[in-house]
Amino acid sequence: MDDDLLLRMSKKIAQLTKVIYHLNNKNEDCEFDKQELAEQYESEIEQVLKDSAAKIDAITEQLRQQEASQRQEAAVLEALTTRFDEQSRKDQALIQSQAQALSEKDASVQALQGKEAALQQHLSQLQKALQDKSEELQQQARVHVLEKQVSCCLL
Repeated sequence: MDDDLLLRMSKKIAQLTKVIYHLNNKNEDCEFDKQELAEQYESEIEQVLKDSAAKIDAITEQLRQQEASQRQEAAVLEALTTRFDEQSRKDQALIQSQAQALSEKDASVQALQGKEAALQQHLSQLQKALQDKSEELQQQARVHVLEKQVSCCLL
């Protein structure tokens, strides 16, 4: 039985060796797959980090440009506001001076209208006096003509 036991043990050892060999191969394959997967993940992580960094840089640059643009727009707006305020002050001063000039002209027109009314009244009085004088002279001329006719007739 010793031979039989030895043979069976040899077979079992051979089987165990095959199992160990198979497990070692599987373990090596798993280790290789694991290492390959780890390298893939590392590569993907590296690529994601590069992409993220590029996106962050692009967004940062966009923000810088927007800030610069906003500062420039604010400066332009400030300049326009200043010019508008200055022009408004000038326009207000011009409006006030023209309003004052118009008021003075209105006063001058009213004074001239008063003078015109007084002159019209004086002219009316002069015309009335002239007409009265004309009528008086015409009356005197008629009287004079009549007197001449009477004196011619009397002679």
